[in-house]
Amino acid sequence: MGKRNYKYFIALVTCTMAACVCQFAWALWLIVRSFIDKVQMEVQLADSYGGSVNYIGWQVRLTLPAEALMPQCTR
Repeated sequence: MGKRNYKYFIALVTCTMAACVCQFAWALWLIVRSFIDKVQMEVQLADSYGGSVNYIGWQVRLTLPAEALMPQCTR
């Protein structure tokens, strides 16, 4: 990587990290909300996906990416 592209590379890495942090925060909010406000989330899922969603399965699927971020020493 040359000196000319260094600013663009740092900007790309910074924007990518910011997007990852936003995505993680959104997923964390959904996980917490799915356990706190279960009834309303079930209604929203039924409206969004046509009522064919297994809620427990949806919660498990939502938490799988969080497991990948956990340190290996806890497994």
